[in-house]
Amino acid sequence: MDRTVSADPTPGTRLACVSLPALPLQLLLRRHPEWRRRPVAVVGEENPLAPLLWVNETARRLGILPGLRYAAGLSLDRQLCAGVVEPPELNQALEGLQRLLLRFTPEVEPASDEPGVFWLNAVGLDRVHGPLPGWGAKIHAALREDRFASRLVVGFTRFGSYALARAAGRHDEPVRVLDTPAAERDASQQVPLARLGLEPRLRDALSRLGINTVDGLTALPASGLLQRFGPEAERLHRALSPNRTGTVRKIEKKIRRNRPPPLYELTNLQRDANRRFGFTAAQVLEYAQALYETHKLVSYPRTESRHISEDMVPQLP
Repeated sequence: MDRTVSADPTPGTRLACVSLPALPLQLLLRRHPEWRRRPVAVVGEENPLAPLLWVNETARRLGILPGLRYAAGLSLDRQLCAGVVEPPELNQALEGLQRLLLRFTPEVEPASDEPGVFWLNAVGLDRVHGPLPGWGAKIHAALREDRFASRLVVGFTRFGSYALARAAGRHDEPVRVLDTPAAERDASQQVPLARLGLEPRLRDALSRLGINTVDGLTALPASGLLQRFGPEAERLHRALSPNRTGTVRKIEKKIRRNRPPPLYELTNLQRDANRRFGFTAAQVLEYAQALYETHKLVSYPRTESRHISEDMVPQLP
């Protein structure tokens, strides 16, 4: 998913961005709690020339930023600690986090390019969990109980909520709810670009020009942005420009027939119910069995068939 996509919000749209800052770094510090007061970084491999992938706040204050090589970071502070977080450890943590978040919303979408960032559907949840600030506080408390640091912003667009969640510091409120799209837009304009996980080369090129915040980037002319800074800068600029325009070069019309999806069989039902609602396989089987035996609302669940025979059609509710 491209976190820079930020179309104008449709009426009624409410979404939240949950950011677990530098999730691999949090996992590394779980293994090495004795490093917490020192500058710490995650690297891809144990090699002095390996680039730093994630760094903690202590390292940032010393000028040690993602993209630097480990040896360069050590030249800035000899106390820098670094370690590797292997993919299986990270994937296991992400799966557990998604299950946790599904307790609070039926839709959770992890960022494909940034582990530890999730978008949550926040529409209509006040009927179940109360006002949005309380809903966000419940999520933050659940993550804290699992020993994860997190920031949650309820807003109107993917980029706005993401930028403000990423920009929140240690001393800021962990949960923030924006009341209007205008408030989200104005606040996100002041976010430092260094907080947005930009590719280090782009971040440094903009910094050399004195462009360090979102509003500085949007002030640049759109023409020539692609050639000078590359596609990431152009994409971000286009998403952030409040009065952006474009040219339609080609329109194609096609007629397609989309068949309805096949009916559920038990395994697929269990998988989707776990992904969306956090139900266990045993719970899904129990609920399906009750819907079949007691309420007569579904067909026999203990089958691999995804079709209904013709003789069953008259019995359909």
